[in-house]
Amino acid sequence: MATAIQPPILRLPPELRNRIYSELLADIEQPFLLTQERLSPPILDVCRQTREECGGMFYSTTVFQFDNPAVCSKFLLGLSNRERELVQEIRYDCSETCTNPASWRRAFLDLPGLNEDEKLGKLKSRLAEHGIFLQGDVLKAGIRINGRLVWTTDPLSEARHAVRNGSLVGRVMFV
Repeated sequence: MATAIQPPILRLPPELRNRIYSELLADIEQPFLLTQERLSPPILDVCRQTREECGGMFYSTTVFQFDNPAVCSKFLLGLSNRERELVQEIRYDCSETCTNPASWRRAFLDLPGLNEDEKLGKLKSRLAEHGIFLQGDVLKAGIRINGRLVWTTDPLSEARHAVRNGSLVGRVMFV
C-alpha cells in the first residue's frame, strides 16, 4: 500500500509551524479581498492538517471584504460550521458605479443608506436559503459619511443618524 507524501512543513515541530503560520497570516493585507479566484490564502490549501492548524487563526483574525454576493456565498458555503463561527467581520462593498446622468439623478434621489440596506437584506436572504445564518454584527455594508467609508450592519439607520447629526451622507460616483 502506498503511503501519502507528507508536505515538508508538517515535518517541522508544531511550535515552529505555528510561528510560520503566524508570520504568513500576518502578511495578509487587511481586509482580505475575496474574489472568485481567491477565497483563502494558499497555506490553507496545502493539506487538511495545515488548514486545521492555521485556519482558526486566519478565520478569527481576518476581516473579509467582497463586492459580489455570489463570491460571499461561495466563500461561506466552502467553510465548515466551526470555521464560519470564527469569522468576526465580513464587509460588503456595495457602492455603485454610476456612468450615466440618469443613474446619477436616481442615486441622488434615493435615501442614503437605503440601497445598501436593501442589498444587505437580499444577501442575508440568499445565505439563509443555503442554511447560512451569521451572527447579527458579522455582515456589514459600507456607506459614505462625510467622505469616510463607514461599515455598518444597518446602513439605513446609520445614514439617518448621520443626517440628523448634520453629517453629509452620499454614494461614491465614478465617471
